[in-house]
Amino acid sequence: CHIAQPERDDRYCTLASYPSVLATLSAQRNNVIRLWTVFNHSPGREFQIRKSPPGPDVPFADEQPFKYVNGKWDLNVVDHSDINQTNLNVTYFDNLEAVVREAFCRDIVVELTLLDPWDGEWSRGPFHPSNTVGGIGFGAKRQFLSFENLSTKQDVGDPVTKARAAQKVAVTHLVRRLKKYPNVLWEVANEADLMLSEVTPAQVTDFQKAVVVWIRENDNPAPGDHPIMVNGHQAGAFAWDVPFAALNSTHYAFNSDAGVYGAIELLRDATLVAARANHGVAFNENKALGITGVTPALDANDVRSEAWEFSVAGGALFDAFSINRSNTEAVAATTQLGILRQFLRNDSIVIPGNYIWSLASMQPTSCNGSSDWCKNVQAWGSGTDLCPDHGDEQTFWATFKTANQYALYIHHGIMTNSPGNATNPFYRYEARACSSGLYEETGFEVRVSLGGCWRVSWINPKDGVVLRSTTKTLAAGSWSPYPSPPYAHDIVVLASKLLDTQCSG
Repeated sequence: CHIAQPERDDRYCTLASYPSVLATLSAQRNNVIRLWTVFNHSPGREFQIRKSPPGPDVPFADEQPFKYVNGKWDLNVVDHSDINQTNLNVTYFDNLEAVVREAFCRDIVVELTLLDPWDGEWSRGPFHPSNTVGGIGFGAKRQFLSFENLSTKQDVGDPVTKARAAQKVAVTHLVRRLKKYPNVLWEVANEADLMLSEVTPAQVTDFQKAVVVWIRENDNPAPGDHPIMVNGHQAGAFAWDVPFAALNSTHYAFNSDAGVYGAIELLRDATLVAARANHGVAFNENKALGITGVTPALDANDVRSEAWEFSVAGGALFDAFSINRSNTEAVAATTQLGILRQFLRNDSIVIPGNYIWSLASMQPTSCNGSSDWCKNVQAWGSGTDLCPDHGDEQTFWATFKTANQYALYIHHGIMTNSPGNATNPFYRYEARACSSGLYEETGFEVRVSLGGCWRVSWINPKDGVVLRSTTKTLAAGSWSPYPSPPYAHDIVVLASKLLDTQCSG
């Protein structure tokens, strides 16, 4: 959003389009956006070389925190409290702050990803010695997010030490410049542990610990400091492996590689519950909407499935993305994610009264067990053939509760690694809508722990329409049938305890 990309203003959030993008997000009640800052590659040069025919081999204007003069980035920067005395690219910081300020005014959280290590071609980026004034740079791509000497956890000589100093000054001034905005959270690095083969998760985690120190030394003192997030997918690289990190972000829904997690997979792993007990989990990158020429392409149903299951399973932050914001499915997903936000945030207009009253109090739970609140729900991941349209769909769900509210989200689909090649480990949901024989939860039953007046509502997550709602007095500990109406792909049931005077029987 903070980088000028005139050829992509209609597709991306850019320096020209960010006011309208943020206005649209706000209008649709979407309240989070992710920005990347210090790159190990050049987004502009990558864009130009992929054009047919290739364009001029130049970066986007002010795409990096460093000045770009006569075909070289200048990493000769000094740490000074006055950014104008550092030799950093002040225009870059001005543009970035303008976006963060606009987001703040629209009640939108900004995930600020400080470092992007592995994307793109390092040889064309600002930390490759051939691209910098005086040859300052790293000796290998992996040094952008790991120490030069992996054993001693130190950088040992020029030009690496000078490149590291420039990297540190850029990060510290990002923190100093933006710490006045309460809507910012710091993400240390993008896909840090999905790294090159030259480093291990533990080695990049060692370096991320150093970056966390940079952040904390320059952020506001507690309690005015900002949450720190680590993008971790495997043991040794999670947020709970990094002191002072509060959130763990994970990409994609599932990962087929052994020991590597997707976001929903992480929440579902009972062996990690204790380890992550004091850390929020974020799902801040899905497979992208807007990719053309791919069958099956992602649609809004797929994104909605992931967002709802992740959130009801206890996820703290969901942030989908698209490579074309004008794409029909991307537009639809934006609208539908707004319904989820209203359901969770107790500010519903579309579904008045049928929303979560206290999200902080809701705890992930289960169905079909002897002490659970719900039963006769198909086992998660079961492949029972419910719809003659397909025959391969599975049932997936998540549930959470507090003493006076229970919610269950159910959807049907399959897991797929498309788009991607056969060995791609990143999996997503592909929704399986049923038109010829609608899904129905005919045997669903509810058991509440507090007797009294309860309203049980079946809601369409796509548009927030209440499909069926019943209010009556329920006895504590007794099962009551609440079959669902027919539905096409997904549905949510919400049980809420009301004042006894609101019941008629």
